[in-house]
Amino acid sequence: RQLNDWLQMPILSLQNSDIKQVDFDNISAYRKFKSNDFILSGTNYTKPEIYRLLNNIRNINAEEIKHASNFNRDNYTKIKHIVLTTFDGIIYKIDLYKSEKEFWVNVSLDKKQLISPETYKRVNDNLILYNGWFFKINYDKGILLYNMVI
Repeated sequence: RQLNDWLQMPILSLQNSDIKQVDFDNISAYRKFKSNDFILSGTNYTKPEIYRLLNNIRNINAEEIKHASNFNRDNYTKIKHIVLTTFDGIIYKIDLYKSEKEFWVNVSLDKKQLISPETYKRVNDNLILYNGWFFKINYDKGILLYNMVI
């Protein structure tokens, strides 16, 4: 079965340098400038593990896709919620779902206040790529994200 032509691969087309803040497993890490390391919120501690998480998240490809209306959430457990905020104010909310034999990802877009007109347009143009869609991902990649600790 062929994936739709509109599907972006990898699912998240981001560079590590695009990311300003990462929220993962009750941990929040941020940086003020693209060249800075990520610092745990409320501390002065850097978190190099953030890069391992980012590298794995932005290199996810979809093996199958389903619209929310065809995705039975009762068959899956939501196991991770990851939020990536870019320097230009786009918020990627990523949920990882698991069943006994599969991992699925759902991405929704949001935006911060004070966003530029260009970024606002980019968010609206990309909503169709994410909102309402579930992406089946490689099982080994799912296990890696499932077991990841920061």
